Amino acid sequence: MNRHLSILQFKQACADYHYSQAQAALKNLAAGQAHILIAEFSAMLEVLHTGIHLARVSAYKQSTVDVKAYMNSLDAATLEELRYLEQLVQANRIDHLFDISDALDITIQPIQKRNERGSYEARSLIPYMSEVKQFADGLIQAMVNIYTSSSAHYDQSWRTVDLHRASYYCRVCGAPVTKIMSHLGNLSGISLKEKESYLPRATYVYGHEVIKAELLPWNGSNEITEDELVISIDSLGRDVRKDPAPGCCGPDSSVLNVFCREGHPIGREAADCYMPHCIRLPLTHVQRLETLDFI
Repeated sequence: MNRHLSILQFKQACADYHYSQAQAALKNLAAGQAHILIAEFSAMLEVLHTGIHLARVSAYKQSTVDVKAYMNSLDAATLEELRYLEQLVQANRIDHLFDISDALDITIQPIQKRNERGSYEARSLIPYMSEVKQFADGLIQAMVNIYTSSSAHYDQSWRTVDLHRASYYCRVCGAPVTKIMSHLGNLSGISLKEKESYLPRATYVYGHEVIKAELLPWNGSNEITEDELVISIDSLGRDVRKDPAPGCCGPDSSVLNVFCREGHPIGREAADCYMPHCIRLPLTHVQRLETLDFI
């Protein structure tokens, strides 16, 4: 952790230096000297862009859930500003984007939007220089906060967490298929890392929850659906049978390969190399039995 933070601190110091040099050049701006201001501004942009990327990658490895929640919480204007910054940095690497007037006003030329129609409007460099510095510093700090504390940013007020623990049984014959489990109280407990358990031990979530929270563990034709219960693999009952199933290094949850003790299919195992591991139980195949916990 300290190594990641030290790298980000170094990048931040570089950005601060280029910003101060740009401000100094601005105070002494004279004919023929605008290139100094533009050079320092461009260097600052590069470092800020790299800092945002490093901070986001570091935070993502620490808590994927919190990073996704934070990005989902950003408004459209903020996301558009981030896209503009990224495209400005890339365009500035291969083209000259600055117009300098006789009055030494410096304008950033319009930039064609990537993968959509239209262009970003021209901007005045001098006010944007301060705005983008503050904007990038805020994003980096938010990612650092996630990295150091992994504090949950999710608004989970839309969820209704099951009050009592429960176990699940085969809907056909009534055979037990899971241990007693609790409804996951905080979605920050979910892990999207490959080959790790998707859920903490003895917990479950509903498919519609992870879809709404945009925490689907993988993408494709075998994705989790709304009418499913998702549990950790170690939450299966001891009498349950798992058969081999299609996949690369393990079952990819494309077929029902989990059976109750009487042989009725009740679930799909996701245990392939490219995905977090879990068991998917279609709610049409299992029924719930609550365990009343009295205090």
